[in-house]
Amino acid sequence: MNEEMKVAELMKPRIMCVEPFLGMKREGWELNLISTIEVGEDYQFLMSLPVKYPLNFKLLPWWSHRKIEDMPGYVKKGENGKPRKIAEFYPIYGVIVFEGGRRRNINSEWIPTTLHDYEQYTNHKTV
Repeated sequence: MNEEMKVAELMKPRIMCVEPFLGMKREGWELNLISTIEVGEDYQFLMSLPVKYPLNFKLLPWWSHRKIEDMPGYVKKGENGKPRKIAEFYPIYGVIVFEGGRRRNINSEWIPTTLHDYEQYTNHKTV
């Protein structure tokens, strides 16, 4: 999987079922994580669940409930932010350690980006 595809995959919405509904059968339901939601006929319904049933469903931030190996190598703050290289990532604690040792709490402002964006920024900066 190339970096652009990985970033796009990381940004797809995901929903967690925190608590099943009364009478909901546990069989056939992945109660923890409802996998990545693709745009399709069920998209609007699935995206409405955390709004309609906030005690049962939660929209996950892109970094939540991911394996370390699935994390990007670079992030930026907002669409036009400065790309930064990640030295360490602690998604469970919501902490990023950047190259150079600076630590930041991750929030929805930070988005994954690619090596290409990082190199473009650093090349542009040195010119």
